[in-house]
Amino acid sequence: MMTLYPQIKSVHMHLAMLSGFLFLIRGGAAVLFNARWPRHALWRYASYSIDTCLLAAALVLLFALYRAGAVAAGFFANGWLALKLLLLVVYVLLGVFAMRPKLGRAGRMVCYVAALGVFVCIYNIARAHHPLGGLLS
Repeated sequence: MMTLYPQIKSVHMHLAMLSGFLFLIRGGAAVLFNARWPRHALWRYASYSIDTCLLAAALVLLFALYRAGAVAAGFFANGWLALKLLLLVVYVLLGVFAMRPKLGRAGRMVCYVAALGVFVCIYNIARAHHPLGGLLS
């Protein structure tokens, strides 16, 4: 499985960027311009599909690391992975609230900007493999 690790990691990274870009465009259109197309089923299901593949790739990577002994102490003993997972839940919840029209424009804007900030934190943590992310440099 470790022989495919670089390819799966590349797929995971590209899916993460695609997911973030799609949220940036959909959320921006929904929040800033009150557009209805971002909530259309086509775009929602595209987002769900990308995120499902992203999660599947992440689980395969985690399993590969576990089998190689790199995560032998346990998933939550690895601080950056645990924080990344926690922030992922926060990102998803903020994204859901940002796309809800009943929340009001100001509330949706706060959730949208916060979700983008959390996405940047997740990205930095993943790149640095450390809970402090890019703050280490």
